[in-house]
Amino acid sequence: MPEIHSSVDASLLITWPVPLWVVLLASAACGLFGYWIYRNERGHSPGWLRYLMATIRSLLLLMILWMLTGWSWLLTRSERPDLVLVVDVSDSMATPDGISTPDAAQTISRLDRVRQLLNVSRQQTNRLYERYQVRTYAVAQDVVLLPSSAGSDALIPHTADFSSGLNSQHSRLGDAINRVIDRQTGRSTAAIVLFSDGINTAGTTLTDAGQRARRAGIPIHTVALGDQSVQPDLRVGNVLCEQQVFLGDRVGIEATVIASDVFSAQSKVQLIDVATGAVLDEISVLLNGSASQHEVSLGYVPEKPGQHSLRVVISHHATEKNTENNHWDFPLVVHDQMLRVLLVFAQPSYEFRFLKHFLERSQQRSQQTQAAFQLVSVLQSGDIDYVQQDQFANRWIPTDAKAIEQFDAFIFGPLDTQLIPGTTQQAIVEAVTRGGAGCLFVSGLYDFVNRLEDGPLGDLLPVVSAKPGSTGGEGYLLEPTSLGLSSLPTQWVSPGSGGSIVTDRLPWLQTVLPITEIKPGAQVLAEAVSVDGKSRS
Repeated sequence: MPEIHSSVDASLLITWPVPLWVVLLASAACGLFGYWIYRNERGHSPGWLRYLMATIRSLLLLMILWMLTGWSWLLTRSERPDLVLVVDVSDSMATPDGISTPDAAQTISRLDRVRQLLNVSRQQTNRLYERYQVRTYAVAQDVVLLPSSAGSDALIPHTADFSSGLNSQHSRLGDAINRVIDRQTGRSTAAIVLFSDGINTAGTTLTDAGQRARRAGIPIHTVALGDQSVQPDLRVGNVLCEQQVFLGDRVGIEATVIASDVFSAQSKVQLIDVATGAVLDEISVLLNGSASQHEVSLGYVPEKPGQHSLRVVISHHATEKNTENNHWDFPLVVHDQMLRVLLVFAQPSYEFRFLKHFLERSQQRSQQTQAAFQLVSVLQSGDIDYVQQDQFANRWIPTDAKAIEQFDAFIFGPLDTQLIPGTTQQAIVEAVTRGGAGCLFVSGLYDFVNRLEDGPLGDLLPVVSAKPGSTGGEGYLLEPTSLGLSSLPTQWVSPGSGGSIVTDRLPWLQTVLPITEIKPGAQVLAEAVSVDGKSRS
C-alpha cells in the first residue's frame, strides 16, 4: 500500500450568521466600556492597575461576545491530493532523438530525457511533496506503480527498472490512462502529468481517454517528447533473384537499398551465405541526402547443389537505432540433374547441329561422367535412316500428353506446324504455362513468327509480329539491356573475368529480324546494335 500523507488545517467556524462589521463594532464597544468604567471609578488605585483591570474586563466581555456569536476554531486533518506522473516506457521511448549531422553526434533517448526533466533539486522535491502525494506510474501495455522517491533529488528513482513486469513492445497509452483513472477513484487528484512521445499502437485512443478524464474532473497535462525528423535508417527494401537455378549458372541478385536521413555515408552491401557466414559478393555504395534509394547488383556462382539460404546485408550507420531491417534473407535452390529436352527443326541447319552436339556432350558439373541433358531431337523433313542411326532422334514429336509433360525444356527452330497435331501443340503450351517447362524459339526467318501465330504454339511467342530482316553494313553486336544484365539467360561472362560482360567477343550478326511489337509482360533482354551505332533492333 502506498504511504498516505496528510496535513492539519485550521479554520474559524461561525454558527450565528452575524455580519462581521457588527461583531467588530461590538468588540470595540466592549473595550471602550471596560476602559470607561475604570477610568471614572473613585479610589486611590494607581493608573497602571486601572488599565490592567480594564483590559481584563474587556477580554471577559469579548469572550462573552465570542460565545454568543457561536464562533469556534476548528483543526481538521485532510489527505493531500495526488499528483500523478505517468511515464511512457514503450520501445519507442528508447529512440535517441537527433539527426545524423556532425552537430548532432550526442543524442539521448526519450526516456533518459524524462529522467533529466524530473531530476530537480531536493528543495523543489520537498516543496512538491508538502503539497501533493506524488504517485508515478510506468506504462506501456501494462501499468506499474513505481516506489515513492520522497526525500531524494528526483521525482523518480534513478535506478528505476521501467521494463520490470512490463510488455514494452506495444504502446497502449489510452488504456493505461483509463486504468490510472480507475485507480484514482475515490482519491483527490490534482492532475495527471503524461510524459510520452504520443505513439499509441493499440487500444483506446488518447482522445477518448482525455474525454473520460474530463468527465472524472481530472486535468491532464502532457509533456511531449521526441523529434519530428526521420530517424537515421538504412534498410534493404527488396531483393529480386531467381528461386531455382542450375549448378554452374551465375546467380544475379538485384537489391534495393533505402537510406533515410543519412548524410554522406559509405556503406557496404554484402551477399552472405547464412549457413557458413561466407561473403559471396560485396559492393560499396555512397549514401547522401535526407532520403535516397539505390539499386545494387550482386552475384555469385554456386559450387554445390541443394537448398541454400542467402542474405543481403547493408552495414549499419553509426547513429542508426533500428538494425533489424538491415538484411534480407531469401532461399535459393540449386539443381544438378539431368534435363529432358525436345529439339524440333524442320530440316538440318547450323543452329540444329550446334545445339544437338552441345546438348549431347554437356555433362553435369558434380558428376562429370553423367550427361546433363537427355535429348530427343526431331527433324521433320529428315531422312528415315537418320532416325535409325541416331539414338537421340525421333521421327515425330510424341503425341501423348503425359510424354510431353516429362520434358523440362522445348527448343523450336524453323518448323512446319501442320505436322504437329493441335492436341500436341496444346499439350506443349500447358507444359510451359502450367508445368513450368522452358521454351526457346530459334529462327532468323521473318515468316516463322507469322506461321506460328495461327496455331496454339503462337501463344508462347513473346512477340506479335515481325518484318523482313535487314542487313547491316558491317554487322550487328548483341547488347544486353539493363534488365538483361541481371537475368540468367543473358549473363554472358568470361571464366575468371569476375563476371565481366564479353559481348564484344561474340561473333557479329549479319542479319537481324526486327520485331514490330511485343506482347504485354514480355521482357527485352538484349538488343542488336549496328557496329556503327546508327541503328538498334
